[in-house]
Amino acid sequence: MLHLTSRFVFCALLASVYASCPPRCECSEAAHTVKCVSKDLRSIPKIPGYTRNLFITGNQISRIGPESFRGLDNVTTLSLSNNRISEMEFHTFSGLFRLRSLDLSNNQLTVIHPEAFSNVSQSLRELNLSRALYNYSSVMDLAASLQRISMANLQVLDLSDNSLIYLPSPKFCRVSIKQFIFEMSNCAVI
Repeated sequence: MLHLTSRFVFCALLASVYASCPPRCECSEAAHTVKCVSKDLRSIPKIPGYTRNLFITGNQISRIGPESFRGLDNVTTLSLSNNRISEMEFHTFSGLFRLRSLDLSNNQLTVIHPEAFSNVSQSLRELNLSRALYNYSSVMDLAASLQRISMANLQVLDLSDNSLIYLPSPKFCRVSIKQFIFEMSNCAVI
C-alpha cells in the first residue's frame, strides 16, 4: 500500500511539472516560458511547473492571492501588467522563491496586503508599479508592505506615472534601492 501511495505522489508531482499549456495561452517548454496575453482571463490559470518566465498581461484579472502561483517555484520573471488587478492578498507571491522581476504596471491596485510580498524579498531585484497605484491607501499599503520585509536586493522600484503627491518618507526611507523611479508623479517626500 505504501509503495502504491509513493507512486501516486510521484505521478502527481510529475504531472504538475509537466502540466499542459493552459487553454488560449502559448507555451514553450524549451524556453521555460508561458504567455497568456490579451486572452480575457478572469483568474490565473494552472501554469506548468517548468515555467521560469510567465507573462499574463492584458486580461480581466481583478485579484491575485497565494493560490494564484502555487507550485511555480522556478519562476524568475513575472509580468502581470494591464490586468485590472485591484487586490493583492496575504502571501500572494509566497511560493515564488526565485522571483527576480515583477511587473504589476498598468493595474488598478487599491488593496495591497502588508504581507503580499512575503518570501520574495530576498530574490526580488525589480518591482514595476508604474501606473498601478490607484489611490492614497494603495500607496500606504505598499509602504507598509515594503517596511515589513527585507528587500535588501531590490535594485529598481518604478512608481512612475502614479500621480503621487507625496511618499510617506519614514516607510520608503527604510528601503535601500539603487534606482527609484517616479518621474511624472509630481512627487514630494514628506
